[in-house]
Amino acid sequence: MDWNITGNVNDANADEHIPARPLGWYTPNRTKVDTSNAGFFMQGVCDPNEKNLNATTFYPSCTAENNNVRTGGVVAPTQNAFFIYDKAKDLSWLLKSIFEIHSDVKSMGIYFANSGAGAVVKYPAQTYDGTGSYESIGCDWAYTIHPRSNKFVLNLLEQEYCHPKGEMVPLREYNPLERAWCRDQVERDMILASGKSSLAAHNIKSTGPYIDTSSAKESRLWVLTFGQVSMLIERVLILFRRGTYESELTQI
Repeated sequence: MDWNITGNVNDANADEHIPARPLGWYTPNRTKVDTSNAGFFMQGVCDPNEKNLNATTFYPSCTAENNNVRTGGVVAPTQNAFFIYDKAKDLSWLLKSIFEIHSDVKSMGIYFANSGAGAVVKYPAQTYDGTGSYESIGCDWAYTIHPRSNKFVLNLLEQEYCHPKGEMVPLREYNPLERAWCRDQVERDMILASGKSSLAAHNIKSTGPYIDTSSAKESRLWVLTFGQVSMLIERVLILFRRGTYESELTQI
């Protein structure tokens, strides 16, 4: 999980582990970065032994149950979380190989709907900065029939795991379904599936630039997301790569 990765990237070996990328993209002095594997995240995961409110892995009243993948944790428990976590190890090699080929990519990830609770498998593994937050766009947009499955993107029960529109959400409760880039990816896919676009269904969509919430809050980056939606087990997955801008929004 993101909070208990070892972290193998530092000033001395950055050229080896994240070649051609600025070390500042990952700010390992604040959040650990590990290229030996992908990282897993679901709402409420945290370090049960961390008592420092300003620590990146701190979450109020955190216990081992927050990290119980068989129940989906305590913040937004789902039956799907364990299966996502279990299969994540099979995805690491794929994400790692694509990351190594593209030096302009900050991270690769698959973002699962997870019955509305959201779950993330991302490479390289990086600790979410729990002291940060983001503004939720809510999940009202997802109460729509997707033409590929003829079912709601999220039904009303699944939407209960989403934070209301306008709420400031701590990063330890991050849900990709509440982010505009995710909504835009899904809505575009619905347009493609309904035949209302001349674009080919396999085209990659870009979103941004926007502020990257997963980076340390004192050095937030402007990023672009490139991705596609995949309907697997009647759930939405987001596979994307993220190109990062300099602070002045110059060249990727």
